[in-house]
Amino acid sequence: MGIFGPSKEELAAKKAETDRLLADAQKVKVTTGDIKQDYEILKIVFQLGSDEGGALGKLFGTGGSPSAAFDAAEAQLKIEAHKLGCDYVINAVFNQRIAVGGAKTLTGGYNQVIEVFSYGTAVKIK
Repeated sequence: MGIFGPSKEELAAKKAETDRLLADAQKVKVTTGDIKQDYEILKIVFQLGSDEGGALGKLFGTGGSPSAAFDAAEAQLKIEAHKLGCDYVINAVFNQRIAVGGAKTLTGGYNQVIEVFSYGTAVKIK
């Protein structure tokens, strides 16, 4: 641990682990409906994705992207299901809301953060 947070090596190791998890989790499919295969229900999975609009969004208060927040929430669902050994997340639901960031922007307001709450049923094909 560095004086002001994680060291470069620790950050690189964490990024490598996250990239590996994301690559492995791409095998998991997410659907908002059911599937026509026999499966075993393992667990309900719940995740949150958000986007603040990057550095410029935070600086000028332009807000985040709903698409980026959705992609983050979906990726997190896939990672959680993959950790459980699942093949699908079925009956997935995605709900969006707009929140307000904590620091003031250059324009004097607050940045809008897009949050997507997602949940579904993690299943394994029989």
